[in-house]
Amino acid sequence: MVNITHDPIFSVFRRFEGEIPVGFTVDFLGGIRRERLPLSIELPAGGGVVQATGVMPLPDEEYFEWIDLLESARAASGSFTMLELGAGWGRWGVAGVLAARQCGIDTIRIGLVEAEPIHVELMRVYLSDNQIPSDIVDIFEGVISEDPGEAYFLVRKSVTSKVESDGGYEWWGQSKLPADSQPVAVAKGAYANRDLLIFGNGRAAVVVPQFQASKLIRKYPLIDLIDMDLQGEEFVVIYGAMEALNDRAKRLHIGTHSPEIERDLRALLAANKWECLRDYGCLKTNATPYGEHYFQDGVQTWINPRLSSR
Repeated sequence: MVNITHDPIFSVFRRFEGEIPVGFTVDFLGGIRRERLPLSIELPAGGGVVQATGVMPLPDEEYFEWIDLLESARAASGSFTMLELGAGWGRWGVAGVLAARQCGIDTIRIGLVEAEPIHVELMRVYLSDNQIPSDIVDIFEGVISEDPGEAYFLVRKSVTSKVESDGGYEWWGQSKLPADSQPVAVAKGAYANRDLLIFGNGRAAVVVPQFQASKLIRKYPLIDLIDMDLQGEEFVVIYGAMEALNDRAKRLHIGTHSPEIERDLRALLAANKWECLRDYGCLKTNATPYGEHYFQDGVQTWINPRLSSR
């Protein structure tokens, strides 16, 4: 048992206590997720429910993602809009819906950008399992960057690998390949019914749409939180959408992936008069209000004072 003093924002929200379906786990706000993947694995026969208490986050790099999400929901007024860029299975978007509901907000919209085909499948199931109405969700199946077009999106580290962690059910670090990458072979329909492009180093990718960041952000009049985990594309996205972000976004939670990107983000956002709430570097141990913790991905939180004081 780990005893910690949680950030005060957690006390504003009710920790989930109640029944959940057998074969699921539940998070702090009540988001339920299947314990076993892939989706071809059947849920326990007979169904049924069990009593459960939502799992409180531990103070690691994701802890600050929870803080940003909860603070954004509490600060929202009348409506809540959130974008999750690099959404995976949509965990944070669903948590945003649940947090906003606890704040008495009925007008909610979430936008989820994800390129990995298996992750999009998992996302749709997660949304359904949590009974999130489809009419409040926008799913963008592709990558986001400065310009529109198409991109090679890495889905296999090596086509010859037998390692179980090399695939969409176990791996969550996929990213774009350089635009000048040249495939040496194509396996028709070999990955989630998509053509798998194989490159000389054994890596393999699928072709996905690339959404222009500024245009996508301008689909929403006001965005309470943008949560991004873009595997090295974070500076490019923010640079390309800086004017739209200044006009529309209240808060950014950024997962960072190199010291150089972190440095460039600090310069860009400060020059645009954003205020930094948190800044923990990647690939190192950082001192936080909750002790020292190692951060694989870094964390930066920025507030737009034109639209929000917190």
